[in-house]
Amino acid sequence: MFNDFSDSTARYKEVVTEPDQLLQICNATLEERNKDAPKPIDIVLFQEAISHLSSLARVLAIHRGHALLVGVKSSGRKSLARLALHMSSIDPYEIAITRSYGFVEWREDIKNILKQCGVQDIPTGFIITDTQIIMNQQLEDLSNLLINCSIPMLFERDEMEAIKAELASIDPQTDIDYGKYFFQRVQKNLHIILVFSPYGS
Repeated sequence: MFNDFSDSTARYKEVVTEPDQLLQICNATLEERNKDAPKPIDIVLFQEAISHLSSLARVLAIHRGHALLVGVKSSGRKSLARLALHMSSIDPYEIAITRSYGFVEWREDIKNILKQCGVQDIPTGFIITDTQIIMNQQLEDLSNLLINCSIPMLFERDEMEAIKAELASIDPQTDIDYGKYFFQRVQKNLHIILVFSPYGS
């Protein structure tokens, strides 16, 4: 097993820590995360879960690293994803599906995620489940994000100009295309975690 959380060095390497000690480290991290969290992670950790955490940590350390978690409902997929994001110092982002949630709301969520990554320069893990995919357009948008970290014609021209102006005020540079700079930051900071069931609807 390889990960970057088995000791204080925070370096990705083969784990030499005893399994019971590694489990204690992860439980301490979980407890620390839940201490002041408005939405605690409710999960019981065990050795196989630590192995999944190690795999997720590897994915999240990779540039444009994305993950597909497949398992039955209530098997801890989202909880492990949230804990892995916390251990990697990555902000989680999840959408809330309501009766009125539609294409406009979906696109606003995507814009917010990309702005968080590209303007605020915040590493972000977008967790989305199969039950939250209610429109075919979501699949196309997710495909574009996974491949290019961008969606054609997502931002109106005035929205893109506002993004460029905000970036210029935050990080003034000469001879730079702030549009490209924005998407470079998105590529650096965005991680998508798809949480799916192996069974059909």
